Amino acid sequence: MEKIRKKKRREHPRARAAGICVLLCLAALSAFSGFRLYQKSRQVEVTPKEMTDGVFVSYETSDVKRVEVVRPKGDGWAVTQTEEGVLVEDGGFTVAENRAKRILEEAAVIGYEDVFTEDRVEYADRLDEFGLDPAGLEVRVRYADGVSLTFFIGDECVGTGYRYMTTDRADGLYALAGSVADVWNTGIDSLRAVEQPVLHPARMDRIIFTSDDAQVKDRAWELTGSISDSNAADTWVLTEPWVYPADGTAMRSFLSNIGNIRMGTYVGEADGENLAFYGFDRKLIMTFHMAQGLGTQTVDGAVRTVVYPETETVLAVSLTDSGQVKYVAYAGSIYRCSSLTLSPVMNIQPADMLSRYPVLVASTDLERLSIEKDGSRVVYEIHREPAEDPESGETLTCFENGVEIPFETFQARYAQMELCTVTGQLPDDFRPEGEPYATYTFESIYGRVHTIRLYAWDALHDAVQVDAYSPVFYLIRDGLGM
Repeated sequence: MEKIRKKKRREHPRARAAGICVLLCLAALSAFSGFRLYQKSRQVEVTPKEMTDGVFVSYETSDVKRVEVVRPKGDGWAVTQTEEGVLVEDGGFTVAENRAKRILEEAAVIGYEDVFTEDRVEYADRLDEFGLDPAGLEVRVRYADGVSLTFFIGDECVGTGYRYMTTDRADGLYALAGSVADVWNTGIDSLRAVEQPVLHPARMDRIIFTSDDAQVKDRAWELTGSISDSNAADTWVLTEPWVYPADGTAMRSFLSNIGNIRMGTYVGEADGENLAFYGFDRKLIMTFHMAQGLGTQTVDGAVRTVVYPETETVLAVSLTDSGQVKYVAYAGSIYRCSSLTLSPVMNIQPADMLSRYPVLVASTDLERLSIEKDGSRVVYEIHREPAEDPESGETLTCFENGVEIPFETFQARYAQMELCTVTGQLPDDFRPEGEPYATYTFESIYGRVHTIRLYAWDALHDAVQVDAYSPVFYLIRDGLGM
């Protein structure tokens, strides 16, 4: 019988290509694995270093009786803890609470982060290499049981953040945490409690800036409303160098910046010598008057309401250039303050504070508007009634010369007036002539009356007089829209 020949299967070209790719991948993987094994064989086994920290003494903070700090390159200090737990500096002042807490905590438990060597012989003749001949800081601590400890702080251990340290109780050379060293490496003035000025923006009703420097303009602001008004910031008036309503938004920012003023570190008493040394022959005196009002205080974690009396705070700022720091005299002392918080207050420009919005009564506060123009008179009255649904607030109706009109219509027209801004500033010598051709009288729900008078200035613009203040700005003709 004749054998049947099987048909040989023909290989697809793509299959052959795929096979070649697989072989190449396997070869690459094999080579990479060999390289990794080779590299691994070359690695040096490194054992992580174990930190050998420890403690010299450990007490309760109440057991710390006295701490003395000697600073060869600065002013040293010494403090004693009273029976009441208060730290008093030898100079007679009480150490600031936050500073005292940190000093007592670090003095109660004195330790180290690492040991370089426990044999004094290994470094005794090389103390200068570690900043220990002489030591940058010498700290002496005495405890209630009569035990005392003195330790010496040298230079920084390069790249570690630690400082070299030795003590009179052991022979080793140790590493001290940099943050702990910073507690001791501080001047005596930084220990003093800083008396912060009373500056409550919500109670302010008068602000006066005066200077003995001819290049610095005097400036003053006064609140014409009440500090309890919801729109109090909109009722400030600039009274120096011009008398004109202040812009509400600018005043809110100004008052907020005043509230951010903080005294920094204590410099010294505000005596004649220090005042002359820190440049107070050129100064800006800022006076902040605050009306009596309610405020809050936090005592032992509880917030309580208090009544603040009428107060006046005076800050004198040296105008001598001192970089990012300003020197401020307050309550008989001189402090360093950041220019970042003082400059926005000191450098406020009067022209930037003037209101560019002639209409100073918000629609929510308007009760009556009278417009006298070209011999005619139109009176709008807003009536407010409680809504049936208490959550809906009030029901508002508007009457034009006694005839009710849709409140929405009046509101849209009044909104245009509120958003209207002046076009430019009048010449300094401008004086209105004759009678105004248009007068707008606004009466608010608070009982205050506000007026706008328009005088023809040129063919396209009107001079704007706000209340009884001298005209400062001009407005495009018919810009108010009503």
